[in-house]
Formats: sequence, structure tokens, C-alpha cells
Amino acid sequence: MSISRFGMRKLFLKYYVVIACIALPLLFLIYLKSFKPPLLKNISFSTSIYSRPPSDGEKQLLRLTLTEDDAYRLFVPISHIPDKLIKAVLQYEDKYFYSHFGINPFSLLRAGRSFVSKNQRTVGASTITMQLARMLYGIDSTSISGKIQQIIQAIKLEIRYSKNEILEAYLNLAPYGHNIEGVGAAGLIYFGHNVEKLTFPEMLALAVIPQNPVKRTPTNNVGFKTMDEARKKLALQFSDLEKQSGQMQIQVKYIKQLPSYAPHFINQLLENRKYWGKSVQTTLDFKIQRAFEKQIQTYIKRQSALGVENASALLVDWRNMEVLAMVGSNNFYDADIQGQVNGTSALRSPGSATKPFIYALALDQGVIHPLTMLKDSPKNFGYYSPKNFNKDFMGVVSAQDALVMSRNVPAVELLQRLNKIVKSQNSASGKFSGTSGKIRSGSFYDILKTLGVKNLREEDFYGLALALGGFEIKMQDLARLYASLANEGRLKKLKFILEKTLKNKNTPEFHEENLEIFSPEAAYLTLAMLRRNM
Repeated sequence: MSISRFGMRKLFLKYYVVIACIALPLLFLIYLKSFKPPLLKNISFSTSIYSRPPSDGEKQLLRLTLTEDDAYRLFVPISHIPDKLIKAVLQYEDKYFYSHFGINPFSLLRAGRSFVSKNQRTVGASTITMQLARMLYGIDSTSISGKIQQIIQAIKLEIRYSKNEILEAYLNLAPYGHNIEGVGAAGLIYFGHNVEKLTFPEMLALAVIPQNPVKRTPTNNVGFKTMDEARKKLALQFSDLEKQSGQMQIQVKYIKQLPSYAPHFINQLLENRKYWGKSVQTTLDFKIQRAFEKQIQTYIKRQSALGVENASALLVDWRNMEVLAMVGSNNFYDADIQGQVNGTSALRSPGSATKPFIYALALDQGVIHPLTMLKDSPKNFGYYSPKNFNKDFMGVVSAQDALVMSRNVPAVELLQRLNKIVKSQNSASGKFSGTSGKIRSGSFYDILKTLGVKNLREEDFYGLALALGGFEIKMQDLARLYASLANEGRLKKLKFILEKTLKNKNTPEFHEENLEIFSPEAAYLTLAMLRRNM
């Protein structure tokens, strides 16, 4: 039996059509699987900022920020969401979530029948995957065309992502009334704690709200009652013990009750965008912070007769450079004192607060020891004639007493002698010489440059006025200088984030500086001199 050339062509064409019908869908499926961007890639999340955990309690929420689209939406990985909460959500929203492929045909048929029958209540047919598709792609599912589009997108999601990935995305985007989205933000705002700490009745509440967030928003009487009825009804589908637990009363908080502590500290932290959208555990000690704030207010009241209206305070643990408390102003919300300006990071004249470091440099260069006798008498340094605060002079005093009593002329004279020593040294060998990590050049100006003092002009511009605070420096940098005396002369960075909470400890915040600005001996002697301060 022979086949004509035309017949062969027709047969091959059929084979090509069959192969194409099989290959094209397979290629399309492969494309969907391979092109798999993160489900929440373009979704912004809130930042939750906590204090350090005390030894006798839980860490305190300091602030929960709004997202870029003005919502409270806190990302929580599915591994941190309690199994009971997941079970409650699936029981209420989508019992067959792990069995279907994005749509539930039986639910669709039941919903279609109720839609055409005016005698029946409308039945919802959206699976969790369909709800996620609607939220992700902004689909209007009230129309038939919108519902078809929702179904198509849901199937695409099922092809591309695992069930757990879909469920995680849904739990982080589900609506909870107001501008609250996701179980993380809802648990924190409505119940005051993270999802891991939710009670079973609270979990049931979070399971039922998303189905009708407008009518079940629990922050008004009608909404709370509607939510509570649905919650208790859902509890009946669990074990006897859980049924009993699910009937217990719950208390709900309001958005306006969200805390906002340590605003200057938090604002400085949030200047670094890499913390946005994350849960951040800071070094701040909540009890000490509150005590500092009260102490500042008490001080202002006592000094108000003298015209004192504002103050700042900073507490640093020199052992690890962790900031334990920061008060940037007396009242963050008082515009009359420019309360939103952070006094600890503002440039201010330090006055005599930097004198100890001139003495440390002088000790390092062998210019003095604590008992060296210095002159505290009128003296002209060119056109510069420094005087003491009390306009009096003590005559001959020891270096130790001159520092403790903050005498001006000895400090200026020491800076002048140090400057002469530096100028006499070779400019190349003086700075950053010797052991790696040292910057002991004998120059107080070099230390200020190392600190990164902003708006610092050329050294000649200040002259000897540097000794008496004739420049501007931040309180935070001043704290680093004082900490260097306790850290054997080594300059280190301030820390705002608890190191043990970071996954990657090679971040810039925890890259230890190894700059020895004073020798350990000079740092020790300077501290010993300062201990005599009454």
C-alpha cells in the first residue's frame, strides 16, 4: 500500500499539530514555574521597633510605622504564625485549601446557583488563592468578567507558588478594618502583642474579621458584637477544650493607643532605610529611657526660673557602646522649643567638655604627668587672652587640679605646646604612623576629623580656641570620646541595634573601629585625674 506525497504531508502536519498541542502548554507551564518573582515583591511593610528585653519581662514596642501607602502591614513569615491560627483561618475561609488547584468547583457551582436564585442568600466562592489574586492585582471580583480574571490569576498563582507561599502572602495581606492589613499588624494593634503570643480567642477573632472587615471591625460596638458572634460560632468547630476557651471574652485596643516612645532615638534609627519593613530590636533600655525623660522634666521645672526650657541627655554603656537612653529634647511636640530637633545629634559648642582629651594627648606626648605644675595666670597668646569662668586665677596648680577645676589658661597653653610638637614632626610620619589602627599624632584637631565632626573648617581658622570649645560637636561624638578613655584610648562607634538580633554581624554598625587615639596609659591617667572631680 502506497501513500501519496500529499498524504504524507497531511500526516506529518497532524503530528506537528499534536506535538504543538502538547509542547506549547508544557512550555507555558515551564515559563510560569521559572518566572517566579517574590509574591510580596512590590508590597511595602511597616517597621516595628522594640526596646531591649529586660531580664524580668518582655521587650517593649517603641513604634510601629506606617507603610509607604499609609497602611499598618507587618510582615510575619509563616513559620512564626501559630498552627492554631492557621487552622482557624483555613477552617473558616477555605477548608479544602491544600486539596484544590486555586478554585473550588463545588463552591463556584453553589455560588452560581445562589446568584440566579433570588430566594437564596448569596454564597461566597472565593478560595484563599482567589482572594490573594484579588488583593495582589486589584481585581474587581463583583462582575462576571472580574470573577473570570480572578480565577485565571488564582490558577497562575497555584502553578507558580507552593501552598505555604500563597498562605503566607494571604495572611500578610488580609484586611482587618481601618488601614490594618495582615495578622502581624492586626495582632499587635488590636491585642498588643505579636502573633506568637496570641491567645486562642484572639486567634479566632483574627480568623473571622477578613471575611467582612467593614462590619466586623472590632473597634466599635456594632463591629465588635458582629465579630464576637462569628468568633464564638467558629469555636464550636474545634475540640471541647478549644470550644470552651474560644468562648472567653477578649479586649481590643485602638490604633490611637499605639505607643510612640523615644521619638528622637527612633527617628535617627529610621534615617537608615535598610531597617524599613523589618522588626528591629534596639539597645534602648525602656525603664532607663522613661526615667531619663522624667528626670529631664524635673530638671526643667527646677530651672525654669532661670529661663531654662530645654535639655538633652544620652546614656551609653562604654563596655559595648550600646545606647541605653536618649532624650533629644524636653518635649518632642513643643514647637516653641523646636522639640523635634534631636539635641544629642545637633552641633553645639562643647565648652570645656573637651579639655580632658587635650590633657590625654599631653600625657601621651610626655608633655605632662598628673603632678606637673602649670601656670594659671593672665597670659596673652597673640591677640587671644583667655580668662576663667570666675574671672580669677589660681597661680601655680598641678595638671590634675587644673583639669578638675577646668582652668582655661593651662588648657590653652597645653594645646599650643602640642601644636608645636606636631608641626616639628614630619608631616608624613606624624599621622597614622606606627601600629596599624593608631592615630596618635598629638593633634586634637586630628581627633575631631577622625570623629567625623561636620562643618569642621581648617585648623588655622580655630587656632587655640579649640581648647575652650571654639567649635561645634555632637553630644553623641562627645560620648564616643569619653568612652574611649574607658576603652583604653580606642575610639568606637555607638550601637543602636542589639548585636545578637542581627543575622549578619558584618554590617557597618558592627564593624569595630580600631583607632587608638590615646595610649592605654594616657587614657588611664586621664580617668584617674577626672576621678578627683568633686
